[in-house]
Amino acid sequence: MDKKYDCIIIGGGAAGLLTAARLDLTAFSPKGAGLILEATDSPGTKLRMSGAGHCNFTHDGSVKDMVAAYGEQGRAIRRVLYRYNNDAFVDFLDRHGIPSFSRDGGRVFPKSEKAQDVLNLLLDLSAENGFALKKGFRVSQVTRLPDAGWQVACDNGAAFRTAAMVIATGGKSFPATGSNGRMWDVLSRDLDVEVISPRPVLAPVAVRSYPYGPVAGLSFETVELSVTAPGKRIQRSVGDLLLTHRDFSGPAALNICGAAEPGDALHINYVYPRSREEVTGILSEIFSGKKGNPVSAMASRLSLPRRFCQSILLRSLGKSIDADDVFRGSSNVNGLSPKKVSALLCDDTFTVESLPDWNKAMATRGGIALSQLDLRTMEFREHPGLFAVGEALNVDGITGGYNLQFAFSSASVCAESLQKKLRADSPVQGLRPSTEE
Repeated sequence: MDKKYDCIIIGGGAAGLLTAARLDLTAFSPKGAGLILEATDSPGTKLRMSGAGHCNFTHDGSVKDMVAAYGEQGRAIRRVLYRYNNDAFVDFLDRHGIPSFSRDGGRVFPKSEKAQDVLNLLLDLSAENGFALKKGFRVSQVTRLPDAGWQVACDNGAAFRTAAMVIATGGKSFPATGSNGRMWDVLSRDLDVEVISPRPVLAPVAVRSYPYGPVAGLSFETVELSVTAPGKRIQRSVGDLLLTHRDFSGPAALNICGAAEPGDALHINYVYPRSREEVTGILSEIFSGKKGNPVSAMASRLSLPRRFCQSILLRSLGKSIDADDVFRGSSNVNGLSPKKVSALLCDDTFTVESLPDWNKAMATRGGIALSQLDLRTMEFREHPGLFAVGEALNVDGITGGYNLQFAFSSASVCAESLQKKLRADSPVQGLRPSTEE
């Protein structure tokens, strides 16, 4: 099979489908001449997973404040975010029948809270714009053709010719969904594209001697985490924290995991923004009391889960959390040190054990180097007609809808550029598909 298309998008995830939903190929031929090649049998799997299935697709507020959410790459993609910002994403979905609302500190969701609704819309718009979707087509080779077009070869022996090609294959997180990083190897081998070595981000933080398995499921609001190491700049993250059976999770942990290396120190202040001195004073009052349950008093005065307070007191005494101890009254506070307990509450310190598993990471840091692209168009500088969008690029944001926002922003810039390029070139180069197979 060797058919000529106006545009082939490699990858049927959020970024690829958003590009197709924004690029109207019916302007160049009645039925359109676009193709989406999806490696799996299920397009948009990670989109369906986003926001625990509720689809946290962006963050509200000023776009100026969003830039910092992308770390070191924020300044580089600033222009992309400004051209198609969070308001534009909200408006795009609303115009197509998917209104939204904000919650949880600015996270934006469809009112239906169903990621499947967003996926269905993108699939419908892609088809309306002239894109056919082929499932189970994994690309194994890309070749520049003499007529300035491209040829794409797949593992199953299929081959396609196209005037323009968009790389939207995502990163390496959740590889079972199809985003396993293989396309980066193809681009590096066939086109000498520079790829920044990938690492998993937005994942729980695993530490040595994790003590909180017996109280897994407890959560906290406004916890401060920081990562330190000799000669390393301190990285901070403030947000919700969740204790799991094996590691620290929740937004505060997910957002800092990208800064943590094995052997680094992880510091946790469960009562942020209280200081150690303030907490020591409160605990001194509690432990010096003649009546009352110290656990209940701690939970009330410091706004902490009761089971967690029990765990902290046991740890301060050198006991395991599953010990059969119950702090009922003043007789149980003997041996408790306000300073020791305060140190655990305000600066609980652990050693980072390992980098997270790709199967637990929500995003990827690394990918196609931004220096390879003209970010005004998302086109490769040295490969005219080749574009890249979304997580395939070396861009990652913190949790809260920022990664889907970049998928929309970059896809929209790419679609606008391709619309202009194909309109200008079509009468000259005859970009409509041939009838030859």
